Amino acid sequence: DIAAYLEVHIEQGPFLEAAHQPIAAVTGIVGIRRADIICRGRPDHAGTASMTMRHDALAAVAHVITTAEAAASALPGTVATVGALTISPNQSNVVPAVVRFSVEMRSLLWADVETLWAQIHALLESACRSRGVTVEIEMIHDSAPVTFAPELVDIVSRACVTAAGSSVRLSSGAGHDASLMAGIGPAGMIFVRTKDGRSHCPEEYAAPADINAAVDALAHAVLHIDARERDLVV
Repeated sequence: DIAAYLEVHIEQGPFLEAAHQPIAAVTGIVGIRRADIICRGRPDHAGTASMTMRHDALAAVAHVITTAEAAASALPGTVATVGALTISPNQSNVVPAVVRFSVEMRSLLWADVETLWAQIHALLESACRSRGVTVEIEMIHDSAPVTFAPELVDIVSRACVTAAGSSVRLSSGAGHDASLMAGIGPAGMIFVRTKDGRSHCPEEYAAPADINAAVDALAHAVLHIDARERDLVV
């Protein structure tokens, strides 16, 4: 049996720095849906193809990107990102014929992810159909949101108070190993403040004092869980 899984990770966001808090107890992890999409139009000459006769794949995708941004903004706590995009033939004097791009949605509410995807999907079909562009969709990833066990969140939160003098709670907008481990046992996380909320870049930085506070909190949480398990055995 697994008594608990605990993970320490940088926040990868700006909340802790804005709140002047070195560490936090994490309450859960967002659900993620990711799709790879290919839109196929026709590579006509940019000078001789009139605007009404074009099958512009990029124009269709551009409309989807901006509208998806607005749709996600209307759902609090939900985000949508087009993070990868390639264009063919990628020439200044040729109407874009093929566009491959990714769409990713994240939220703590899976219903909001499904609502947003339904809106994006319908918009994509409409934008492509009106331009004579075909669309192919491949669903790459689906992971439902994870809510950590309240009892374990309480233990981690108290450990943060012991280690740092105060504690805040927040959810994670990034995926972590804890989301998988929560499927086989109680899981919890401690976030560490990062400068400017930066991650996955050379500017990523966490102060040694904040890291030490997180390690102290982890130790206190482990000792508390161990003592609890011993009491249960007795």
